[in-house]
Amino acid sequence: MRSKVIIVLFFMFLVFGCNTKKDKKDIEVLVFNLKDQTEKEKINFLKLKLDESHQNLLNPSISKDSIGKVYKSWSELHNNLYKFLVKNNFNWGVKKKNIKLFNKIYFNKDGGIKVYAFRIYDSVSEINTQKYKKLIKEFAKEVKVSIKKSDDFAQCGKISLPNF
Repeated sequence: MRSKVIIVLFFMFLVFGCNTKKDKKDIEVLVFNLKDQTEKEKINFLKLKLDESHQNLLNPSISKDSIGKVYKSWSELHNNLYKFLVKNNFNWGVKKKNIKLFNKIYFNKDGGIKVYAFRIYDSVSEINTQKYKKLIKEFAKEVKVSIKKSDDFAQCGKISLPNF
């Protein structure tokens, strides 16, 4: 009986445990609204210590000779985000020409987004903030920045997205 259990467990391990190929849909991107105190506390609860483990490449003393490439990647990322929001018919629900945000985006070595933390400065409703958060999760699964590093990295700063 014991040998049958071992064989069944071994078979299950082979079937379920060896599937190492990850589909884009399987990538779990953490998204946090920094304006929401509960979500800020969740970051601390998870003990992610992202600022300690991810250098901010927008700091010229860190990027030195490649700061132009970093600025270009930041610009491309937000242009792609804008196009993604338009494609998904996202509406901020406010009558402003531009929406101001603060982003802290943490990337893996290959430029894929791991964590996206944001704060919307304008008076966007909670419903639209949640829609934005959901779209960011989808967007983050599809996009990479053009930078690759030997360690995980971050880019953070203020942005202004056109309101369409």
